[in-house]
Amino acid sequence: MALHLVKIAETAWMRQLSTWLLYGNVPVLGKDDFFIQEDRVSPDTAQAPFILHTSLLPKFVLPQTASSILFIGKTLNLIRAKRNASTTRPSGLPTYPVTLQGEHVEYLAALQSPISSSMLSNAVDAIRLSLSQSTLSKILPLPKTLEILSVLHDFLLLRRGEFAMALVSHADVRLQERPMAARAKAVDGLGGLSVKDGDVMATLGHALSELYSLQSEEDPVDDALDLAKDLLRLSVGGQSNSTAAGPAELAGSGLSPDISQVAFDDLLFPAPTCLSVQVGPPLDLFLSASDISVYSKVHAYLLGIRRAQIRLSGLWKHTFLRRNHPSPWGPPRSNSAFGQNMLGVGRQRDNARTRQMRPVWATSSASLFLLSEIGSFFQAEVIQGSWQHFQTWIEDSQPPSPTSSRPGTASSAQSKPPDHPNHSTTRPPRHDPETLTVAHRRYLFALVQSLFLTDVPFTQSLRSLLKRVDHFVALVIRLQTIQRNMDLETDEGVVDALADYAGEETELWQALGAARGRMEVSIREVVARLRDIDDSRSAEGREIFALGQRTHPSAESWSGRAGPDGAHYVPRKTAGVDRLLMKLDFGNANGSRV
Repeated sequence: MALHLVKIAETAWMRQLSTWLLYGNVPVLGKDDFFIQEDRVSPDTAQAPFILHTSLLPKFVLPQTASSILFIGKTLNLIRAKRNASTTRPSGLPTYPVTLQGEHVEYLAALQSPISSSMLSNAVDAIRLSLSQSTLSKILPLPKTLEILSVLHDFLLLRRGEFAMALVSHADVRLQERPMAARAKAVDGLGGLSVKDGDVMATLGHALSELYSLQSEEDPVDDALDLAKDLLRLSVGGQSNSTAAGPAELAGSGLSPDISQVAFDDLLFPAPTCLSVQVGPPLDLFLSASDISVYSKVHAYLLGIRRAQIRLSGLWKHTFLRRNHPSPWGPPRSNSAFGQNMLGVGRQRDNARTRQMRPVWATSSASLFLLSEIGSFFQAEVIQGSWQHFQTWIEDSQPPSPTSSRPGTASSAQSKPPDHPNHSTTRPPRHDPETLTVAHRRYLFALVQSLFLTDVPFTQSLRSLLKRVDHFVALVIRLQTIQRNMDLETDEGVVDALADYAGEETELWQALGAARGRMEVSIREVVARLRDIDDSRSAEGREIFALGQRTHPSAESWSGRAGPDGAHYVPRKTAGVDRLLMKLDFGNANGSRV
């Protein structure tokens, strides 16, 4: 009796599943009990969004299988939307889903009660591969996927350093051009300033225009920049919690990055801003909203570090503060006793200011050295190395065999014995889109962890340092303005009766000393946390590789033997924190006081 009831329940569930796997439709009967449902909360789009409810999954459905089922139905919806949008047969779709239904029905009909997880997983994988090889490869080709990944790497992960420079400089110019009346209304400092969408959109437009102006005459076409201009969006307001990565969207990857909630999106402008990529069909099969949200958080994190570097480096451009060589006034005043006396007073004043500024420059140099080393470690060791590893895996799942540097000849080809005939005659199949999606999320998870974005104490210490750098730089620039006005009063007699520059200078020196002390504390906290991270990772190892082995126990590295459906992606193990700490220790030995 129990087995009979189980068979009836599984038959009813298989009917619901076949409706989704064969037609891409949510079942009408019992749709509230099916684990895939339409998302009624998301905004209106041309294609109905679907979400996966893990609480409604049967026990025999693995998370990876559920993700594949969702992917297949979304693919069928996309194909139907493309077919309905055109009255004629699309030239890029050689096979309609209806011609594949007979083959897919056979896979589902082979399932017998009681349904096992392995049998269902094999059937779903066969349907997914059949659909990917026949139709989806035309809708979402591999070059198109690499294009969008290159845009994400170049602009959101800041491989193009000139983009970060342009974005920061134009944002600062935009804030300086704000009317004085608007600044006077701000009673809470920077937090009281309101930023409009037009300001941030104009900033992004000017930054991209500057990149266009940097193109060389020999290569005037930049396809990646053109694509970025169409896809990049800079908006006011951070990502809402509803777009955060959740278990439903990350089903099948076995990974869910627990990113720190410390915000870095309010450093470019006084209000939180978000640089994202507008992705529509068919790219939304590869990139989900949670992936874009993670990229936006990583971008704000990296841009905050880069912006602090730019602002600290800009202090050395203020020659008035860094060095001053007063020259004689020239005859006839320099020949008089009064002129010589004033020249001596000016030199004493400049020498006193130079002695006062030495601790300020030392703190600036130490903080700049720390941020530069952290930024270089992130860009060179983590981001660039991980991207090259991931790109190589996408383009070729099997590393090329070593070849001679000399050109081959007919005789050499005949005399060369065949090596590894099993591997030379056959190549691994090209990765299907869902395999690329899971691999991309593994790559993204490893990237987030290697950037220490999952370490809450480190992000808190770094956020505090970046905030104090802004305050410190603002005080130094204000000090330069006050000292210039004081020199005008003393040397030229230009007096402002409404200003007390001497009193303001005294208050600024006190505030600057306090700010310098807080910056040194933040520097020590960041370095101490890096040492803690090094100790903890040396003892516990990397979580990403343990998760990868638990999720796919039979998977091996892409450079080794592949499983039955191709090699699974294993993220690159980046250099340890000890390399960064050695550079910081070397800088400390040379007087950087880190």
